[in-house]
Amino acid sequence: MAVNRRGILLGGAGLAALFAVGACGKVEDRQDSGTGGPWSFVDDRKREATAKSTPTNIVAQISAAAALWDLGIKPVGVFGEANGPDDLYGNVDLDAVTWVGKSWGEFDMEKFLDLRPHLLVAPMNTPDQLWYVPEEMADKVAKRCPTVGIKQLSTPVDKVIQRYADLAASLGADLDGPAIADARKAFTAAVDELRAVAEERKDLKVAFVSAAEEFFYWANPDVFSDALLLRDAGINLVQPDVSDEQDRNGAAVSGERSASKNRKLR
Repeated sequence: MAVNRRGILLGGAGLAALFAVGACGKVEDRQDSGTGGPWSFVDDRKREATAKSTPTNIVAQISAAAALWDLGIKPVGVFGEANGPDDLYGNVDLDAVTWVGKSWGEFDMEKFLDLRPHLLVAPMNTPDQLWYVPEEMADKVAKRCPTVGIKQLSTPVDKVIQRYADLAASLGADLDGPAIADARKAFTAAVDELRAVAEERKDLKVAFVSAAEEFFYWANPDVFSDALLLRDAGINLVQPDVSDEQDRNGAAVSGERSASKNRKLR
């Protein structure tokens, strides 16, 4: 089940990328930062990441790296799923970055430290937990550099993109450049097109799923960022019954039950 939930989460992170710290106080053994004067950023844990100068050596979870890359901030290191869908990587030049972890639970501290990191950035799909940073290593990472977590679940994808834009701006990105302006315009046009389809096809019902061999993982639209955007645009997303599930992210449905539900939706 965890793998299939991650499959949906990876898809949502990839969509955000395409469209677009430990607690405060003294931290021992941190690397010196990059350029300019003092830097700070309050992340979605409401924690302030600080550095003596603007970070330049950035290590990011791959979907966060893709979002930052399109905003003009290019991490030197990445971690996450090395064998994920191509959309997950956005425009990241995979030959120009160092992988410090290539799968769930993998994070090579030695490679991480070799990059002399000034900042680590990751999405959050669990409150206060940096995605793909193993829990047992989170404190060690935070002692080496500030960390920033961007909330991904239960937040519409346009709001997620804006948070990455806020972070990129703090790191020196020019958000008024033509490439970003064109991307913003294309994104707005795509959302407007969705709204038009939703208005024209009010009878259309859409299920947000991740498929496996024997079952579908039927996602809860209240949780996933891209699903929330679709629903905000007026798309009628099917709401699974998660009352008996251990978590509210969605429900596992067998192929037979899924087909039965699909017939009822027509």
